[in-house]
Amino acid sequence: MKLTDYIKDFKYKSRWKYLLFRSVFRLLLRIKSFLNKISLSLYSNFKAEKTIEEKGISRVYPDSYFQKLNDSFKIVFCGDLLLLEDQVKRGFKNGKYDFNDVFEYTKSIIESADLSIGVLEGPSDQTSGFSTSNYGDGKALSINFPSAFPEAVKQSGFDLVSLANNHILDKGSHGLLETIDLLNKIGLNFIGAYKDQGDKEANRVKVLELQGIKFAVLAYTYCPEEFSEDELFTDHYYSTSFLVPKSSKYYKKCKDSVKSDFEYANSLNPDFIIVLPHCGTQFEKKPDLFQKDWFDTFDELGADIILGDHSHCVQPSYIKDGKFRLYSPGNFTNSFRKYDGDASGLFEIYIDKKSKRIIAADVIPMWICCKTGGNYAPIPTSVLYKSENHNNLYTYDSEKIDSILNTVTNSVFDKKIPVNKYNCRVFFDEKGYFRTPLANIIIYDEWRKNTFLSGINNADSICFIGDSITDGTRNGGVPWYEPISNVLPNRIFNISYGGTTSKLMIKKHIDEIKNTLADVFVIALGTNDIRYRNKRICAMTKEEFTQNISAVTDAIFVNNPNAGIIIIAPWESIDGDPFTPLKYSDVKSMMNDYSLFLSEFCKKKNYIFINPNPYIMDEIDKMPSNYYLEDHIHPNMYHGIQLYCEAVLRYKG
Repeated sequence: MKLTDYIKDFKYKSRWKYLLFRSVFRLLLRIKSFLNKISLSLYSNFKAEKTIEEKGISRVYPDSYFQKLNDSFKIVFCGDLLLLEDQVKRGFKNGKYDFNDVFEYTKSIIESADLSIGVLEGPSDQTSGFSTSNYGDGKALSINFPSAFPEAVKQSGFDLVSLANNHILDKGSHGLLETIDLLNKIGLNFIGAYKDQGDKEANRVKVLELQGIKFAVLAYTYCPEEFSEDELFTDHYYSTSFLVPKSSKYYKKCKDSVKSDFEYANSLNPDFIIVLPHCGTQFEKKPDLFQKDWFDTFDELGADIILGDHSHCVQPSYIKDGKFRLYSPGNFTNSFRKYDGDASGLFEIYIDKKSKRIIAADVIPMWICCKTGGNYAPIPTSVLYKSENHNNLYTYDSEKIDSILNTVTNSVFDKKIPVNKYNCRVFFDEKGYFRTPLANIIIYDEWRKNTFLSGINNADSICFIGDSITDGTRNGGVPWYEPISNVLPNRIFNISYGGTTSKLMIKKHIDEIKNTLADVFVIALGTNDIRYRNKRICAMTKEEFTQNISAVTDAIFVNNPNAGIIIIAPWESIDGDPFTPLKYSDVKSMMNDYSLFLSEFCKKKNYIFINPNPYIMDEIDKMPSNYYLEDHIHPNMYHGIQLYCEAVLRYKG
């Protein structure tokens, strides 16, 4: 009997059993649906709770601070200056080698520094074959550069290169000697390779005196795998300065030698000791134990600036106790793109000339890519984001640039940070990442007559009260009003918290509101009341919401009886909000109801009311949402912030 026939037979011969079965089945479906709703509500409330009272992470430095950096002594450092087989072949043009296009997008940065340092990872022996293999292609890897490459390095503006690396002996002692002679001939200063023991003893510490600042430079490398430690510490010990792990029988000898180097360096009374160690696990974004051990040793012995490299990917960097540490900037140039080998950072360290202290640093994220018919070259991602360049890219390339920017910044700071992709540099100091203020948008004359600017026209101080969009919780700490800071009163207060609601603002921050003295208060609350739908922390009706706003204004008038009040409608979100249990249509309807009710409240109280949402949503509908938004609601720190700010300025009431 077929299954369908069996069901029909069961349905008509045992009707009461069938009805019971159907009733139980439908009941189970209803229970499942109910549990799903409860689960979604609990989940959304849990996520809402997790986001409550967050603050934007970034610090903003005024233009005057960046003038101080411009007046500082600046060191530029890059990672491996490396040519694999295809890169060498791409450099052969019109019967000769030319590698100047490798530095097309970075030469101006390198030349702008007071001291530019790179790592020339390999010999330049013109009597032997050049680089073989592109790494990972099954060929034996041997590195060797045409003389045109060190010449291009020199012409690009580098002042000093380190030859202490695991490939410097790829062409044996003869290749090392040829490289030394070439660099001396073209006038490219170097450290980390020596003709003999006497040369090493005399030049293992490089002294540079620039603009009244004295530097002592040391360079080291881990041992190349092609040689045994016995060979390196006997036949080739003078060639460069080797580092070994703690497990090595040569560890004590190695450490004693490093101590001796530092004793000599310190005896020269330098202002800074710079160490250039070539070590680390390839393609690993975090330092390994070998790096940590030796970097800590250098620090204990008196290193002020440690500029590591070799991992072929970007690793963390920070400033602590007045000292700078970088584990690796990734490659400067390299054709191997797997494992983020094409993500690179160019680092700048700023030293105050008077106090001779490190005051800040930055990283310039770069993508190592290749033009058809050209060579592999690092390009700052900010250059690629410029509209004239970005509009000519394919979607894949645009996504790749986003990935490169995130990879570099996440690796440097060992966490995800939001950055302005249109800004060349990402700055940090001892307290961590900080940013420059956004550029001011153009204020058209007709906007000055509109609701917002008219409302703050005679104010000497202003206070913004709001949630994450006013605080900048999700975009690096950029509030929606930052692009018009030039037309705001001199005194600006911000009482805003990511994830907050009207009810939480009253419960947690009412005293802060009462005690803030300002001429105008701008209130932008309600979005999270609607999205979260958690009666413990949200206004569940438009009437309750308006009562909460009234309580906020009452608190303002306690110490500011003549304050002007500007109220902004709850910011709208797009579909796909993971923090709400509501359907998007219900969210839209509720946003509209809350805004209309709030508008009527403002009319009765004679408060200024602004609803920027129609303009915002209309513009968002014209573009992919990520052009303006970080997620479902938060404006990104460039196009999004400009849009939200412009929408407020355009509103006429």
